[in-house]
Amino acid sequence: MRILADTDLLVFLYTLGRAILVSPFNLALSRSRRAVPKKLQFEEIFPEGLSDEQKKYLDGYDRKFAELNYQPTTTYRATNLFGQNLIRSYANPLEPVHAIVMIVEVTVNVSGVVSSAHSCTLEFITRFTDDTFLITRNMQRKTLFDDPPYRITQECPQVSNPAELRRRHLARQEKLKRNPISPPSDFTGTVKLAQKGHERFAAFQLERGAYRVNPATDCYETTAKIHWRGVRNHFNPLLHVQRFPRWRFATAALLGIALPVLASLRMAPAAAQHAQNLGLLGLMASGLVMLSAYAVAGSVIGYFVRSSNFLWSFIFTYLAVGFIIGFHNYPLPYSTFAASIAHVVAQSAKRRHLILKRTTPSVPVEAQKQLVLLK
Repeated sequence: MRILADTDLLVFLYTLGRAILVSPFNLALSRSRRAVPKKLQFEEIFPEGLSDEQKKYLDGYDRKFAELNYQPTTTYRATNLFGQNLIRSYANPLEPVHAIVMIVEVTVNVSGVVSSAHSCTLEFITRFTDDTFLITRNMQRKTLFDDPPYRITQECPQVSNPAELRRRHLARQEKLKRNPISPPSDFTGTVKLAQKGHERFAAFQLERGAYRVNPATDCYETTAKIHWRGVRNHFNPLLHVQRFPRWRFATAALLGIALPVLASLRMAPAAAQHAQNLGLLGLMASGLVMLSAYAVAGSVIGYFVRSSNFLWSFIFTYLAVGFIIGFHNYPLPYSTFAASIAHVVAQSAKRRHLILKRTTPSVPVEAQKQLVLLK
């Protein structure tokens, strides 16, 4: 069955070509805004400095960690990184392990198109006396950086339960047969450890060619190596499936494919026939039905997938539908329309999850030492 060079296919090829040919120039122009400092600035966040939404969000994790006998030790953020972040550290006095909840939010404006991203990652971390450490985390996006040899990382993107993540961490820690070190339980010790980890990681990435130093700012910048990995990962559907919650993906796939197929085979022809019986334009009636079906399909894809929406809209509403009912030159680019709806719905859902705001803790004078520049 031949795939015709219709508008939807041309739009997808144009988007792919733009990502490959134009995005390197955009990367070069925006590199300074995404610089990675050599020294991180950490700010301790007191309860008074959290918004109601942030308190409610973190309270949910506090309850889950309390069931594991893990209690919050400090809440802080790095103030000189691109985007906004909030980190809460947890410790169990009976285990040489500390856990963190790390929230990262980024909003970017590319040619007038504003996109927001919210991510929350859980990590269990154990340091050992040989200066290595074990991390077990559920980060959903695949990292673009090489894993250092001193760090053993267990990626568990499908695990959202802290208890299960801890179980996997302790099981791997037991197999390593190494001597663990108890983690710090105060703000100063926690951020000193974070700064040391940042410097060590940056040195490794510099050696591997993922970072380079900008002489003008004396900061690290990501190289083209990382950019091309990002492009590759963005257009790799198999990678998304491996790291995405399967029930959300299955729902988006089922409805994103079924609705256009039903509209093409059943609803649109019936609407055209009914319109003709009433003396109306059948083509207009069928087109409205098709647009409605693709709009709902795009809404479902955007709500449940929320990342790489254009790619998944093309896969579900163009490729999968085309292989089922055949590829046709429709009068309107229905898959492109579905992708546009998916983007709007995904961004709306992401904005509702944004909880980080720049706030100033209303604390006593002695707490003004909270802004720490580690040297």
